[in-house]
Amino acid sequence: MRRRAQRDALDHGSTVSAASGRDVAVVGASSLIGEAVIAEIRRSGLPVGRIHRLEELRDIGRGGADEEAESTPAMDAGSFDFSRVRLAFFCCRASLARSLAPAAGHCLVIDGSGAFRDAAEVPLVLADVNAAALVLPR
Repeated sequence: MRRRAQRDALDHGSTVSAASGRDVAVVGASSLIGEAVIAEIRRSGLPVGRIHRLEELRDIGRGGADEEAESTPAMDAGSFDFSRVRLAFFCCRASLARSLAPAAGHCLVIDGSGAFRDAAEVPLVLADVNAAALVLPR
């Protein structure tokens, strides 16, 4: 697999713009990947509302190296109402992603856990390979 630099992904902003003006959920917000996702959302200037920082109950209070983490504590992902968001990033363990998938079924989910990598009914979309396979909700 070829490694890509961050600059290579910058021209794919239109695929994420479905969340414009909406709240976004980041499950695993205190993980390294979760923190990077939050930083990229902020830096991108996308017109998102609130970023909901979600964690598994046992992980609440861990991590969170930025100022927002201190002022906006993480919430329990298991009891979060995903109807409040249109876009969710799963930056968590595969078992947590599998358990949350039914609750987040109505929104666009970008799963970084690998929980669904072998599921035939879940599309694997790679921006530089098959971005057209991404079907965005209206």
